[in-house]
Amino acid sequence: MPIIEVNHVTKEYQLGTIKSLKTTSLNQWRRLTGRPVEERAPFKALDDVNFSIEPGEVVGIIGHNGAGKSTLLKLLANISKPSSGSIQVEGKIAPLIEGYVAITC
Repeated sequence: MPIIEVNHVTKEYQLGTIKSLKTTSLNQWRRLTGRPVEERAPFKALDDVNFSIEPGEVVGIIGHNGAGKSTLLKLLANISKPSSGSIQVEGKIAPLIEGYVAITC
């Protein structure tokens, strides 16, 4: 039985839309006059991630900058919630510092 199970987890963030004072003012005017405003698509930090960790396994999370490593650790430590999917954790997870977690069963 896995101690951590991650099923189809996706985490999206809505990035800010402020580009310049001129663009912000024009978008506000469009909203007031009922015209459509160009919206940014959500940024997917994680997209459909699946894995499980069995008792006694040692796991490392590696990747380039912006690959979603810290986002995944925040989800595992229940600091943040996934946009979709589920995470089951048996035992307690304590985040020690950014990039590291400790798991006790």
